Amino acid sequence: DYEGEIISEGIYIDDLEDGEWVYKNGNKVIVNFIKGNKEGKYQEFKNNLLVAIGYYANDEKVKKWTYYHDNGNIQSEGLFLKNYKNGEWVSFDSLGTKISSQVYDNGKTGGLTFREFYNDGTIKLNGQFYRGYKSGKWEYFDKTGFKTDQKTFSNDKLNGLHIRYYGRNSKEV
Repeated sequence: DYEGEIISEGIYIDDLEDGEWVYKNGNKVIVNFIKGNKEGKYQEFKNNLLVAIGYYANDEKVKKWTYYHDNGNIQSEGLFLKNYKNGEWVSFDSLGTKISSQVYDNGKTGGLTFREFYNDGTIKLNGQFYRGYKSGKWEYFDKTGFKTDQKTFSNDKLNGLHIRYYGRNSKEV
């Protein structure tokens, strides 16, 4: 840049990035290349604190990726397969408490389980998304694990059966 600071550093072989490269454009990124393709460990830092770590194979995100809050606690983690989130991804608040989990299939959430949790780990809600919208049966629970509501959604709108529970053995439709 105009102040003479290094913003990227690495080696080219046959006009392609090769070996470890370091980029400093706000955040610092360390990534390995083989013949121009990202390959191996990826690390990203903000204010010298790790904010992301993962892996590349043939220029695609693969294996476990972990993202961090500014305080160093994990923000979210899960697996990538060929650049797409795959399997269960778990999110945490800045104190490290699990707040949600979402199952992905090649980056899509359609028909796959989404869960949200209370601070103590008790399930708060359970449902599914289709194309990014609430779809099908969603169940809501209080902090003791008692089901309080069951709602049916279509494209993020209530559509169908709604059951509200009161007391352990009673329900209202």
